[in-house]
Amino acid sequence: MNRSTFLSLAAAASVAAASATPALAQDQWAQQVENLLNRVTAQTRNQGYVPDSPVRIGSLAASASQRFSLHGRGGATTMIVAVCDTDCSDMDMILYDSGGNVVARDVAADDTPIVTWQGGEADLVAEVRMVRCNAAPCRFAVRSYVKANSTKL
Repeated sequence: MNRSTFLSLAAAASVAAASATPALAQDQWAQQVENLLNRVTAQTRNQGYVPDSPVRIGSLAASASQRFSLHGRGGATTMIVAVCDTDCSDMDMILYDSGGNVVARDVAADDTPIVTWQGGEADLVAEVRMVRCNAAPCRFAVRSYVKANSTKL
């Protein structure tokens, strides 16, 4: 899956989410990032990926970060995608192995970081860094996906 497809999808979803009516059970920003990630999930399915983790929603002020543990399947391509609300304009993601070594990173000046893992089975940590947040805290959502044809699903 190429990066421009995700960025186009996220930009279109951002506009749609900004005008959507919020769900009563969540605030509008949490609902916004969940909607964005649902659209990413639909797009990744078209590329042969299936969700491999629950949706994790959080909030961060500018310059803050949060880490999430996840498990990379051996022999499978794992892709981790993060999205953020319309108050966020730059978010980064760094993927670490269990020894704390950086194994992948997306530090581009955008609001949809994507990292991939294609190693053996491993416990990994994804760190989301909120670089720019115009109205703190900014909400974000993270989910991992695995390439369906590279697993025994």
